[in-house]
Amino acid sequence: MSDKLLNIIEDLQSDESLNSLLEADISRSVILRILDTLNWNTSNHREVNPEHCVGSGRVDFALLTGNRPKVFIEVKRGGEPLAGHQEQLLGYAFRQGVKVAILTNGATWWFYLPLQEGSWEGRRFDTVEFDRQNKEEIVQKLEALLGKENVISGKAVQNAEILYEQSQKKEEISATLPEAWHQLVSEPDDFLVDLLTERTEELCGHKPDKNEVEQFLLAHIPIIDHSGNVCAPVRKVQVPLPSQPKGSAVHGHSEFWAPIREGNGLFAGKPVSIQDEGWICKDIHNVGVCLYLNNQRCYIQLYFQSPEHRDKIMTLFPKPDYDYKYRDSSKEIKAQFPVLDKGKNNREDWPEIREKLVSMGSDIYNKISESNT
Repeated sequence: MSDKLLNIIEDLQSDESLNSLLEADISRSVILRILDTLNWNTSNHREVNPEHCVGSGRVDFALLTGNRPKVFIEVKRGGEPLAGHQEQLLGYAFRQGVKVAILTNGATWWFYLPLQEGSWEGRRFDTVEFDRQNKEEIVQKLEALLGKENVISGKAVQNAEILYEQSQKKEEISATLPEAWHQLVSEPDDFLVDLLTERTEELCGHKPDKNEVEQFLLAHIPIIDHSGNVCAPVRKVQVPLPSQPKGSAVHGHSEFWAPIREGNGLFAGKPVSIQDEGWICKDIHNVGVCLYLNNQRCYIQLYFQSPEHRDKIMTLFPKPDYDYKYRDSSKEIKAQFPVLDKGKNNREDWPEIREKLVSMGSDIYNKISESNT
């Protein structure tokens, strides 16, 4: 870890004027200082090219190796919100096949993989914030993603892809946890019932029956809705019927998606990784149209650039003709269309699930494609 870069970051973190600097000052006082410490020759335009031309437009900095741009950096004035500026930057990067792009106002750095599928915002894989992170963490990320040796060797892209996968997994887990909890307490899991039964017997010497334990759980455990909000406990409900025996082990996504990806339809493409992927996506008019498969259900999810962009597109899908819910998070603007309450655990229903997913996904995609929005 570079002591010189640590000192620069510490200096910037203590600079109270950082959020009031103009773009040119941010470029000179922040960007070029950091790039120089990361072993880039900032005086050589064949390495660090300011005002790099992309068609009729320009990006503030391009990091080049062998006269080919590898990283784009777009700079905004100090304190300026970055939201809303990513579309142009990522469009430039996509046009020239640049795999890593950065949007920054000096104190905040947003890192993107422009060639990934999904919405613009969904392609952001990491954030550096000088006022919230310690200097060691910041330096570690900057060296991994912008160090000259890492960019030349391709290691920077590999590091970015690892962070992207971690970010996607975290987002999916965050979105699924409320649903998993809702299912767990709405229909108490045998393990949870047994655990409470055993602990009750240990404490008082008497073993409650299963019905009594289930009623207690349903009456006392709060429900978390799909948006993550805590609701009141469920009361005065009928005890659910005993759960059916579980089927065979969960099957990998790659086997499920194979007939779709190997076909000639709209969502055909390269095989899906069994380890990392639970979805396939296709972009149209800056909207990510994704087919999702979870253990128990499947759905179509759309990714948008902004709430305004979403509201404009969603006029194509009036209710009650279409059933959907908005599933926004802190990083993404999304709308979700339920398809079936069947998922990858329902192996015998895979043909039906595939047909329904592709049919609805194609319908949504084609409506967006044919519109002028």
